[in-house]
Amino acid sequence: MLEARHRAIAPNIHDLRHSHTSWLIAAGVPLPYLQARLGHESIMTTVGTYGHLQPDAHVQMAEAISQTLAGAYRS
Repeated sequence: MLEARHRAIAPNIHDLRHSHTSWLIAAGVPLPYLQARLGHESIMTTVGTYGHLQPDAHVQMAEAISQTLAGAYRS
């Protein structure tokens, strides 16, 4: 029981890695950059592990296209 309580209080390195990555996703860092940072051989590993943290990605892409079509982005 004491060991389980200790694990609940003290995060391990995997917990810290996951939190770090989650914060970067929340800040808008693209998954391919995270793939490289995390050392994942395949982007599918990154997407499979962290993709659920981008639930509004389709909304963001639709907004970007909408703004582009409206002339908001100019080169």
